[in-house]
Amino acid sequence: MLPPPPAAGAPGALARPRPEAGISVWTLYVDHQLLRPSCDDYALERRACGGGAGTAYRTLEDASRAAMPGTQVVVREGTFTRPFAPARSGTPGAFVVYRSHPGETVTFTGIAEEPALLIKDRAYLAFVGFTVTDVGSWGRLENAEWITIRGNRFTAARARGTRGGLKLVRSRHTVIVDNAFEEGNDNLVVQESDRNLVQGNVFRRGRHSLLSIRCGSLNVVRGNWFSNERQKAAEVYDCEGVSDAPVRLDATRRNLFEDNVFALTRGAGQPHRYNGIQYAGQFGIVRRNVFHDNHGGGLRFHVYPQEALHNYGHRVYRNTFFMNRCFAVSSSAGRGAHFGDTVLDGNLFYRNTGCAGQPAQTGVENAAAVVLRHNALLDAAAASPFRDAEARDLRLRPGVALVDAGGFLARTMSSGSGTALAVDDVKWFFLDSAGVDPAGGDLVQLEGDTVRARIVGIDYITGVLTLDRPLTFTAGQGLALAYEGRAPDMGAYEFTAESTGLSPWTAPGLAFRGLRLSGRR
Repeated sequence: MLPPPPAAGAPGALARPRPEAGISVWTLYVDHQLLRPSCDDYALERRACGGGAGTAYRTLEDASRAAMPGTQVVVREGTFTRPFAPARSGTPGAFVVYRSHPGETVTFTGIAEEPALLIKDRAYLAFVGFTVTDVGSWGRLENAEWITIRGNRFTAARARGTRGGLKLVRSRHTVIVDNAFEEGNDNLVVQESDRNLVQGNVFRRGRHSLLSIRCGSLNVVRGNWFSNERQKAAEVYDCEGVSDAPVRLDATRRNLFEDNVFALTRGAGQPHRYNGIQYAGQFGIVRRNVFHDNHGGGLRFHVYPQEALHNYGHRVYRNTFFMNRCFAVSSSAGRGAHFGDTVLDGNLFYRNTGCAGQPAQTGVENAAAVVLRHNALLDAAAASPFRDAEARDLRLRPGVALVDAGGFLARTMSSGSGTALAVDDVKWFFLDSAGVDPAGGDLVQLEGDTVRARIVGIDYITGVLTLDRPLTFTAGQGLALAYEGRAPDMGAYEFTAESTGLSPWTAPGLAFRGLRLSGRR
């Protein structure tokens, strides 16, 4: 049996974005126990009109019509069997926030035909702490912006296809944080939707997938836990006109997957079926994730008509792959200009096998398109590098040779100083310029230096990074994400002195039998 999901935000401590935070000018209550439609003397403790100072409504719809920007609508415990569509938007800094009363359960259920939550042509809204269960569709966001979905529980979506879950269509700047998604068809679909943040959620059991990004770009998927014994976990590809999607090819760019755990997928006899991530977009970044016990394979780059014809430009680094069957990483044999320029660096592979259980950790059929550059491959006889592999605590043990063994991602093109840094490959780095991601741009560090700077601009044409502080550099100097010690470590977890009480650069080295490093950067 697999261990339960780790604490929200694992592997690393993650900032919790709260774009809905602002000035609350008014609180309204929704209480279905009221004996009249509304009142201005609501008594909170008695849940009744008379003797109080609150404003309350019997229905959520009436409260929504009364809510103005900056209003907090607090819903008391109860069951709602009609779909809800908010009546109006908030404004920047003055969201309309719908939330359950602390310590009480508010449930939407029994809604078969329409989405339980329909957020269409709305902006600056937040939905916090609700339960949506046994419905056709959990919700739909369409032409929506700056919507927060936080701390909700979504279970048992009955509809088939992309309706059977929470679906974003042409929506931007959505923050989906700290929710639980369980037993949908496609639990979360991000379609034609850019610059959204999916962070700290638990995804379980989807009849088709747990997360699907379709012709959407610059989305951040961070610190989530995925487990799906029924099918695959995540998929990324273009749109080919299925369901209500348009035909949009070569349109799924620069999505970021980081700090996630892909803990289980269904077993498969072929490496393209039930992967942790089935990736067919463009210029994606997959970094610092843990893939373990995915019986249908860890990470797959696949090419097929029509939605997966354009698959190129990805950078995959500092991930840990453990006990995956059907290969930790695989690719199809697709040829041509639309498949290529994918590089894997600094990843840790241990005890992964092929689909038949053979000792083959990677199954890359096109080595020109998918290049393994400098990764650690430990054979099955090697000593475990992890703290507790049985419990799936895959942080590095003190003293292992994988500490400081990682290479640098890019190299500087010249010597100098300043905030403009030209490197040989900017595709390793990520920048969110829309303000959804609290991290903004990557925190980077030069080889042999302890000073760190944050990326505030990336020019993909000239290959120049713009930094928030000046650095001094020499030609050919390595550049990586911020690291401890002399160099980055192999795998998803950077070894730190704080985590063990040992200094990462003075702990005694421990060699591994069967350790192979592919190349050096």
